[in-house]
Amino acid sequence: MDISTAADELYGLAPERFTARRAELAAEAREAGDATGRAEIMALRKPTVAAWAVNLVVREHEDQVQELLHIAEELRAAQRGLAADRMRELSDRRRGAVTALTRAARDTAKAAGRQVPDAALREVQASFDAAVADENAERALRTGRLTSALSYSGFGEVDISDAVAALDARPRLAVVSAPGPAKRVPQDSARERVTQRRERAAAQARADLTDATRRRDELLTEAEQLRRRLGDIERDLKPAEAAVRAATRRLDAASR
Repeated sequence: MDISTAADELYGLAPERFTARRAELAAEAREAGDATGRAEIMALRKPTVAAWAVNLVVREHEDQVQELLHIAEELRAAQRGLAADRMRELSDRRRGAVTALTRAARDTAKAAGRQVPDAALREVQASFDAAVADENAERALRTGRLTSALSYSGFGEVDISDAVAALDARPRLAVVSAPGPAKRVPQDSARERVTQRRERAAAQARADLTDATRRRDELLTEAEQLRRRLGDIERDLKPAEAAVRAATRRLDAASR
């Protein structure tokens, strides 16, 4: 059994079954005289609960994951072109897709007999967000062999060296280019790469600011409408309060 096949099997198992099955596969490799294979299998690390849940979604919800990664490709193209309107549209789609996949991770894990804690679900969501933001993280996600959750700080590249097993083996999800402008070949200069990332981050920040401003205006309008309704209610309440006072006086008189 090659390392790719072994990794695919192991990272599809529930975490509590991982260690025992890894030992069995390593023993099979040893019996076959494959000392290198045995060492590679034993080096595979048990996944965290969050990583297992992400791997499970990659296996069980391939179409949804591919859709998110298509959105990621289109969003990067829009960021390179500084297309703010397109970025806002894709950002909304990204949030919806990530939310749906996080929910799928919770539900699929539950169907497999395991409850994923809220903290782990936040790591699941962060992993999908990282795959959208960074191509290294996307590459790791496609393998379906995460050992730990992914996260993106907003700058630089995601370090996946300790977050994925058998990275160089064949990925579970093939890379399919999304429609849109062709990618620009990155410059060799590290400064140019940093500049490109800063430009993308700035463009995304502008798009997010526009969304936040629009939402603020909507909330201000809603608050003004509520204030007007409150004024109407208070005006309607005054005659009712006067009627209650008059009725109370009549009741007092009748009591006397």
